[in-house]
Amino acid sequence: MDKAQFKPFSCHLNLLITPRKTTDSWDDYSEIHFDANWHYGSDREQRDFLLSHVKEYKALCQRNKAMRFVAYLEGIAVGDLGIHWHGDIGRFNAVGVHRNYRNRGIAKALISYAAHFAFEQLKLKRLIIVAVTNYHAFDLYQSLGFQAFQTYVTLEKINP
Repeated sequence: MDKAQFKPFSCHLNLLITPRKTTDSWDDYSEIHFDANWHYGSDREQRDFLLSHVKEYKALCQRNKAMRFVAYLEGIAVGDLGIHWHGDIGRFNAVGVHRNYRNRGIAKALISYAAHFAFEQLKLKRLIIVAVTNYHAFDLYQSLGFQAFQTYVTLEKINP
C-alpha cells in the first residue's frame, strides 16, 4: 500500500495509541499476543516464544530499524504491532489484540495509526502486511487500502 491507497480509520473507542519505547515495560506483549488456540506446543512454550520476540523487536528498535506501537484502553494495554523498514519500504509484523478486547475495531485503529505515522513521520513510501487470504484480518487490511499483490504458500513439517 502506498500513501494514496491508504484509507484512515477512526475508532469509536477512546484509545490512546503511542509508539512503544525500548525503555518502556514490554511485560504486556506476551499477554496481548497470547493465543489460546496456538497449535505448536504448550502455553508455557508459547509464552517463551513470545518473550524471545520481545528481545528481537527491542534490538531492532534500538538500531532504529523498527518501531512498535501499543494501544491503551482505559489505561490497559490492549493492542500491539510493529513496523520494520529498509529504505522507504515498511513491513508490519505481529499485529495483536488481547483476546478479551477483540472485535471492537482496535486492530483496525492501531494499523491505521501506525500506517499514518509511517507515511508522515518515517516518510515511508510503501507499507506491506503479510496476511492469510482466508483469515478474517484479510478483509480488515483491505478496508484500510492494502491490496493483494503476491501469494505465498506456507509449508510445515512435523516431527513424527
